[in-house]
Amino acid sequence: MIFAPHCLRNAIFAQDRFQRSLLSCILWIFSASFCTAQDQFNFYFSGSTAGVGDIGSYTFDAAGDFWVIGRSPIVSQTPAPRISKLSNNGSSWSADPHVLDEDFAFFYRSVDLASGIADASLGGPALGTPASFLLNPAPLTLTIPTGSGGTMQRIYQPGELAFVSDAMGVIAEQNGTPILSATKKIFRYDLRKVHNPDFGVDGTTTQQPDYANATITNGVNTIQFGASGVTDFNDAFAVVMSEQDMQDAVAASLTADFNKNKVVEGLDLQIWQANYGSAATGTTGDTDADGDADGRDFLTWQRQLGLKDGGSDNFGRSFAWSSDGQSIYAVDAGSNTGGIYRIDATQQVAARRIWIDTKSDDFSSRINSEPAVIHTSARDFDPANPAVGDQIIVEGSLTGGNEGGVNVYLDTGALTVTDPLHLFSEADFRGFAEYIGDSSPQYLSLTTDQVGNLYFHEIQTDGVFVYDTQGRFAKIASEAEHNEFQLANGVGVNDTVLDLQVRTSNIPGFTVNEVIYTDDTLDAPVGILAYKTGDFDRDNDLDASDFALFASALGTRGAPAALENYKFDLNGNAVLAFDTEDQRFEHVSNGPVVVDWKDVKILQQFADIKNGDANFDGAVDFLDLDIMSLNYYTISGQTAETWIDGDFASIDPDYFLDASDVNLVNRVDLDVIADTWVNLLGQSPVTVMDANSHGYVGQFRIDLLSAFADISALSADFNDDMFVDGVDLQIWQSNFGNPGNGLTGDADGDGDVDGRDFLLWERQFTGNAPLVTASQSTVPEQSCFCLSLLVLLGCISLRRL
Repeated sequence: MIFAPHCLRNAIFAQDRFQRSLLSCILWIFSASFCTAQDQFNFYFSGSTAGVGDIGSYTFDAAGDFWVIGRSPIVSQTPAPRISKLSNNGSSWSADPHVLDEDFAFFYRSVDLASGIADASLGGPALGTPASFLLNPAPLTLTIPTGSGGTMQRIYQPGELAFVSDAMGVIAEQNGTPILSATKKIFRYDLRKVHNPDFGVDGTTTQQPDYANATITNGVNTIQFGASGVTDFNDAFAVVMSEQDMQDAVAASLTADFNKNKVVEGLDLQIWQANYGSAATGTTGDTDADGDADGRDFLTWQRQLGLKDGGSDNFGRSFAWSSDGQSIYAVDAGSNTGGIYRIDATQQVAARRIWIDTKSDDFSSRINSEPAVIHTSARDFDPANPAVGDQIIVEGSLTGGNEGGVNVYLDTGALTVTDPLHLFSEADFRGFAEYIGDSSPQYLSLTTDQVGNLYFHEIQTDGVFVYDTQGRFAKIASEAEHNEFQLANGVGVNDTVLDLQVRTSNIPGFTVNEVIYTDDTLDAPVGILAYKTGDFDRDNDLDASDFALFASALGTRGAPAALENYKFDLNGNAVLAFDTEDQRFEHVSNGPVVVDWKDVKILQQFADIKNGDANFDGAVDFLDLDIMSLNYYTISGQTAETWIDGDFASIDPDYFLDASDVNLVNRVDLDVIADTWVNLLGQSPVTVMDANSHGYVGQFRIDLLSAFADISALSADFNDDMFVDGVDLQIWQSNFGNPGNGLTGDADGDGDVDGRDFLLWERQFTGNAPLVTASQSTVPEQSCFCLSLLVLLGCISLRRL
């Protein structure tokens, strides 16, 4: 190796560093020409394009067309639509109305759906509050009315039926008497039109296959059901689950209500006590239908104590389909009706509450999320307990445990689901997102792709994230990026993200998952392309150009990033400010994000970047030590270093708040690179000769040699008993000349047991005394000759046992 004077070496390296920085800038400028700061967002169309006005929800079909449902249509349009299909011809979107506002008005006032006649005297909501809808993903066989009093079996192909969840209030008579069966929670609509051979209808017509003459007179208005020239096969809604169905499901789920008075109370405990230890039925103390009243039934009573029949107060969030497309999973967060429901889309089986959630008065302690579903055949979250079924993913709750985290419930088709698996905890998410707020994280919208990657929106950080099949978190879009996207499209900032769904997209020229949500401010569905984590130049791979771009954007810990660098933030962490009232640092609401050391740590999970690889070239070598030597802390107050300067050691999430060596390159960083160098990569420790040949001087040289000496101290303790003694020598002797590892005598980690390993044993020999590291004790004088010999040979390659 050619020796260069230290000052000359520094000058040469400074020039090299400048050239690398220049290359990074060139790559960034080139990338910026096609990658904006929020380039992962896609704006499709607004509610005015569809004519539905306020978009309540959206979905899409297999052909790639969007479907939208409105809360309040643009009534000036004739006809005013409520459900429309949106298609793109390559340059613009066009809307095709399928369900009209007149139909909705008729439906919400209808009691006798079979006749199609609505009762204008009924009170309650006139138009309802459609919250979300999806198309049937698989064929469904339904029994439907023919319009002549009979029924027929009809197989609906995927995408022919719209299923809508609703958050409307209870329909009531004028005297206030509720009509639960007329209050729709989930309903469906036949989307086929124009050509309906079942009823001989072909072409656009005002003729109605089922209810051609159905009218409702309300004041001065006479509405003909299915008017305005749109003809559908059934031309009517059908209730899939009513409020009455929900109440029946609630009552059936109260297995500890032994006296069937629709409340679990002390009287039920008395019934259980009277039958304890004997054969029992559900009414005499048997909650789990195993034929007796035992301790398990008491535990069920204890968990259900205080639950009672009652109305739903928070139903209507997006639901999810079962993996076979025959059932719907929906979540209710009511104080009495809270839990997870399985609803038969074919209406052959009654709705059932398969998990009873907390009766807590604390709304934030209940499940309040849109569920996600993945079958065990695609991804089994609990492979240690093999079972087959749908896994329902929702946020944690008081009853399910794991508040602030995410739970998985396995549905095998039984009457109830088992206790949940905790997928990740509040601490897991906090550690990833560097979230330090008092409120627990909440995950109101979740969805999965076909292989089981989980996408979710967390409302405290207001970010969209992925938790992948390997258990890694990554940001898809931060609050700051969402804000900038909204502002760029001429609207104010709003953090509402609902109705998450995933589909594949080829927009960037290759296949990538696209997470779509309803944006209330833009009144539109918006897509977020879920590029590979670290694919900053958007070419579908991770390589040197991505790392160069990242290095150019990397800042010091906690420093706000420039707008054009938001994409390099991989955990959505907002900048912190000191709150004088709370006397602590807190995230700035709607503030800029941070691109710092934490983002490197996340990137390491997806790319081969090792601790100590300051220049992101895939190796930990003397080039990295050269960088550290240039930036090593020698001047008081020097605090502006990043990972690419050699500052990669601060692993405490709050390190940048209170550490005395924040943003410094110091001995702690040398310990990190030494550990990677020797223990991970198995490279020979840096020697005095190495330090001399590279011109390392001063405190850097002293700390460098000390760090590598500390790392090397335990390599000859072959039996891991904290001694280097005669037992270790015997292990070396018995394996001399053979391939080896640490436990069989290979002290230098070079793959064999030879004389160099003996020299290391001799150097580290402590007799029958506990080992101490080099930082605690000097090397025994008897080993000095061996140490010098090893340095001259340049062959030390040690590892930690």
